[in-house]
Amino acid sequence: MQENIPSVEEFDYKCFDLQKFTDSHPALMDERIENSREWTQYFDPNRLVPKPLRHKILDSIERITGRRIGEYKNFIEL
Repeated sequence: MQENIPSVEEFDYKCFDLQKFTDSHPALMDERIENSREWTQYFDPNRLVPKPLRHKILDSIERITGRRIGEYKNFIEL
């Protein structure tokens, strides 16, 4: 499995909506999470990139109307 996981020395800080996970993981993942805590040492929340104004406006419109401007959906939600 290690050959499928890229070795990354620095976290990609272009995640705009990154939030701390507060729910519980499935029990199946407990051992893996405990054994691979090394990835947390590379994350610095102070270096997160703020969300661009364009994305903030689009998110606000989507929250109000329920539709995302410029997004194509080739399916109907039931």
